[in-house]
Amino acid sequence: MSDRIQDLIDGHLDGILSPRQEDALARWLCAKPENASRFASDVMLHDRLHTVFSASPVTTPSPHVVAARIRRRSGPFTAAVGLAFVIAIFIAVGSVSMRSRPVSAGVVELERIIATQTGLLGSSYRIFVEAKRSWKETRRKPGPESSRPPKPPLDLAVVHASGRQFVLLRTDRNGLPFITGRNNTSSWAISPDGPVRVSRDLDRFHHDVPGHEHDFPLTCLTDGLSLLRRSYELRLDQQSTPERSKLVAERRPGHRGPRTVEIVYDGASGVIESLRFFDMPYGPDRLDLRMELLETPAFTPDFFDHTTHHKPDRTVLEE
Repeated sequence: MSDRIQDLIDGHLDGILSPRQEDALARWLCAKPENASRFASDVMLHDRLHTVFSASPVTTPSPHVVAARIRRRSGPFTAAVGLAFVIAIFIAVGSVSMRSRPVSAGVVELERIIATQTGLLGSSYRIFVEAKRSWKETRRKPGPESSRPPKPPLDLAVVHASGRQFVLLRTDRNGLPFITGRNNTSSWAISPDGPVRVSRDLDRFHHDVPGHEHDFPLTCLTDGLSLLRRSYELRLDQQSTPERSKLVAERRPGHRGPRTVEIVYDGASGVIESLRFFDMPYGPDRLDLRMELLETPAFTPDFFDHTTHHKPDRTVLEE
């Protein structure tokens, strides 16, 4: 196997491949059965997954069930990518079972969820803040953020996303719209008054969104799901059914991010219906919040451009 393919496998496990690289890896997986076997072996031996093995056996679904669970939402390419990765993971389950070292069912389901989420043309979620706690508030000294205007409330915000593009809709404390977003070339912020601010730094207006500090941005769930693979213990909730399943992720010691993440998803398609985060870091605070799926739309090409979300006569300031 070439060094290039090994780099693609390692990149997939670390969640850093571009769509084009994922395409190349999927084509390699589908080319030969031994390629899928090699991928499965690397999944199990990869140092990022060294603690995911459990002591209980895993029941492996039939290939027909696996194929049925891949939702073809963006054409044959998406289905091929998802199916290639899922088949490889189930090869891993079968191989390990024969050696009495079953791979965690939670890991198998996470890979399936990632494949499905990556294949969606777009998704829209509403955010609910369920609890907010100050963290070591009395021990913190005033920092630069103390002089900044308060962040717009996150409760009831709506996030539209496609890949790493997003639009986050919030209202300020006066009930006026405050919109931030990013396309493939720039990020931007539209406040109720003043100029529209645009930057070539794609993360410029991303810093007041929970999760960005620890690689789990609410505006790009596929990045966060890859973090679960690396830094969390995964298990399936005992109440999961084929129609409605729950994956629970508990943060490992020594890692950063929310303490617990719960993912409720369609057991047949793998589409995420809701996520709950417990102790999500957000500046000096810790949040418990929930994201509920609204729809999985196909956004127009200009939806993530700032010009779509303000009147033409607004002043635009390039930063």
